[in-house]
Amino acid sequence: MPESQYVVSLSSEVLDHWVSHALAQQAAQEAVAAFIR
Repeated sequence: MPESQYVVSLSSEVLDHWVSHALAQQAAQEAVAAFIR
């Protein structure tokens, strides 16, 4: 039981990291586009 809980927490942590990274990447792309314009 603790193992599956660990896997769930680990995957959610990875998902949170991926989502925040994607948001940061999108913000950076928008900043670059605004700078080029």
